[in-house]
Amino acid sequence: VAHEASLSMNTLQLRNGVIDSSLMLAIHGSRKDYLPVLIKQMGVDESGVKRLLRLTAKQLPPAMREKVHLDQAPAAYRAGASWGLFLLLRGYDDAFQTVTPDEADLLLPALRSALKDESIPVRLNAVLCLSPFNANSAEAKELCLLALKDKNAGVRYNAVYALWKIFMNEKNLRDFLDDVLQSFDSSARAEAFKNLDRIVQPYSASQSSSAFE
Repeated sequence: VAHEASLSMNTLQLRNGVIDSSLMLAIHGSRKDYLPVLIKQMGVDESGVKRLLRLTAKQLPPAMREKVHLDQAPAAYRAGASWGLFLLLRGYDDAFQTVTPDEADLLLPALRSALKDESIPVRLNAVLCLSPFNANSAEAKELCLLALKDKNAGVRYNAVYALWKIFMNEKNLRDFLDDVLQSFDSSARAEAFKNLDRIVQPYSASQSSSAFE
């Protein structure tokens, strides 16, 4: 179980983009401890920002303390937390795992709220956090479809990327998109498939090259 001081300091580093191998080992080794903390921080309000920053900044080494902006805006704070949450969940890529049912119960309501956030970076990161769900998660796929309707092109691209990671099978994903995008206009459907082509092309190329090695 991660110590409370370590939780505070390590999540603060994640939110400020300070990432090294020892930090990633620490958070991936105590995923169940960090997950609820980052989820809470992703939805923090103005008063929560000030309170959390005051508590955590004191625990940092002096050199790092100078790099942390104590007047960080709430939207920037939430964006940093959503990025930290993505980094935490990205560890599943190395372990070939998906989120557990207990983790899904925590994540899905929080990500649904985050996808409505006024901050584009929060929405960009939130949809990426859907990547480690498996194809049996109807709610994860539903949230990806909501993100495909986002007004920001980057969020829509990340939604297709998350679906690709969920399915990891091009034919199955194309069949899924063919079905669920019927209600979308033609330009939105074309954009989704164009994004999918961009995402799967490097993967297909690497698969082809490895077959000849």
